[in-house]
Amino acid sequence: AFRRKLWIWSTLAVLLLAAIGIGVMWSIQSTMENNLRSELTTVLNLERFLVEKWLAKQESTAMTLANDADLRSVVSALLEAPAASAPSKGEQAIAKDTSDLLVKLARQLGPTISMNDYAGFVLTDRSNAVRASSNPELVGRTVEQYEPRLRRVLAGEAAVCPPFPSVAPIADEKGRIQTGVTTMFVSVPIRDNDFQVVAAL
Repeated sequence: AFRRKLWIWSTLAVLLLAAIGIGVMWSIQSTMENNLRSELTTVLNLERFLVEKWLAKQESTAMTLANDADLRSVVSALLEAPAASAPSKGEQAIAKDTSDLLVKLARQLGPTISMNDYAGFVLTDRSNAVRASSNPELVGRTVEQYEPRLRRVLAGEAAVCPPFPSVAPIADEKGRIQTGVTTMFVSVPIRDNDFQVVAAL
């Protein structure tokens, strides 16, 4: 009978210790999970704050540029200038004027592009036709991939679009010039003197 009781008590002791061990392990695991969840939430909130701050800075920088009176004047002149392709003297004169405007626009945008490490710029009119670009091969084209990314901008909002493969050749992270490089647009509306949106930068 004594042995039987000893066996029962031993079994109960083992079960009790096992239960305590499981409880302690569960408590430790739960504490570790809660701590990790808290740390990850903190990191997530910090990363979100930094990304939102970065996005706001990009939009603010581009909006300041878009509101510059000299830049708006050049854009207005570009939008009024007809495309020139025929070889007549009149058309060539217009082409030269347009070329001068493109050079002037590039010079105005140059410091901001350099300071913010942008890959370049694109200016489109309301029909999404490219009127100026740091990639000359885009000028005169209507790029289908740009349309959904500029819709909000032509409605009057500044926006930074999600990453997408570049249409024009640009440098990748290794300096190789090619298309399909992951890129983003910070886009802003250009307004005329009546505050109407006439282009997207």
